[in-house]
Amino acid sequence: MKTILLLLITVMTSQFVWSQGSSQDVNSEDYEAPYHMFQVGGGGSYNAMINKYGINTKFDFNFTRKLSFGPEFTYYFSNAKDTRPNYFYEVNLTGTLVELGKVSFFALTGVTYMQSRIAATNSYGTAFQGINLGFGMQYRKDLMSLFIIEKLTSSNSDLWLSAGACYYFDINALNRLNNKYNLNRRTRKE
Repeated sequence: MKTILLLLITVMTSQFVWSQGSSQDVNSEDYEAPYHMFQVGGGGSYNAMINKYGINTKFDFNFTRKLSFGPEFTYYFSNAKDTRPNYFYEVNLTGTLVELGKVSFFALTGVTYMQSRIAATNSYGTAFQGINLGFGMQYRKDLMSLFIIEKLTSSNSDLWLSAGACYYFDINALNRLNNKYNLNRRTRKE
């Protein structure tokens, strides 16, 4: 596991160094997520810690072109060994590391909680799973993007994989306020 993580970090570092050294003239509006957009996505997930597959949803608000913040929810199905479903709640801060045209590589960190049914009391309990650290890649085309993310938590070193699609949308009311009151422009009083 440590070898895979080291290999991923090496590849991402070399990709970052290569992109800094090469000067590409890319139409940045093809893949950038403007700061006033939200992204909503979903897909499939696998968690090696509990050895289950599930579905996840995520909601991110883009603060800047390279930073976003938001919650993620994952529902893991029951399997033959464990007939109880599991729920994972996360809040992540995501930052873009490298942009290569419509493909971007990003890192994320956040906190993770797991909710599962306790067999003795037959009620649900919530447990802190730790700080997570993840890396991912996305391909963006217009208002859609495909993503793949791998994560580890501080409580264990088991790999979590997620893959899916996101849709970017704008808030029309925010655009109207920006246009009406010129909120994006600062004027200096003389």
